Amino acid sequence: MGYNTYLAMNKILANQANIVISKKHQRELKNKNELFLYSDLKKALIDFSIVDLFIIGGKKTIEQAIKYADQLVISKLNADYGCDLFVNLNYDDFSLVQTKEYDQFVVEYW
Repeated sequence: MGYNTYLAMNKILANQANIVISKKHQRELKNKNELFLYSDLKKALIDFSIVDLFIIGGKKTIEQAIKYADQLVISKLNADYGCDLFVNLNYDDFSLVQTKEYDQFVVEYW
């Protein structure tokens, strides 16, 4: 996740490796023992290459990471929450495998 996503969550994800990608906020986050802090996404992907990684945001992190992805799990909200920032993904290298619909969102597996 990017720095702004980390701040917006206001907590760490339990039982997960919480990886934050940030060049500007290294000093601020360096003493956060619950985080794996990287200034470079590619280095984080290499270090964690033997496990599945889930990129949860933000926009820049997702757009940088997609070229390394072999699968996508995309959640799409059904309602308009007044969001003003959207990720533009190119699905050309992926095929939609499954869609699951829930009350408030849809999950697409590519």
